[in-house]
Amino acid sequence: MAGSIKVNQQVIQTVLNKIMSFTECLGEERDSIRRTISMAEQEGWADSSYSKFKDDFNDTEALMEQLLNNLLERNIPFLQKILRKIEDF
Repeated sequence: MAGSIKVNQQVIQTVLNKIMSFTECLGEERDSIRRTISMAEQEGWADSSYSKFKDDFNDTEALMEQLLNNLLERNIPFLQKILRKIEDF
């Protein structure tokens, strides 16, 4: 059966749901961490270790933003496209 296509719609939908849930949680947690770090500075963590940590976190946050963008702009649309094709078939 060369050229046959085997796709389990339920599995794709589950993957899509998990990725969407992950992106939502990651975004919320990132925002929560950002607020907590800002509060730490206001509550007295204002030495050089805070500055180093904040700079390191900003680098990590940029990676998280890239991950979120990849999921939202590439992975989720890809899965949605497959599901639409299955429904049209």
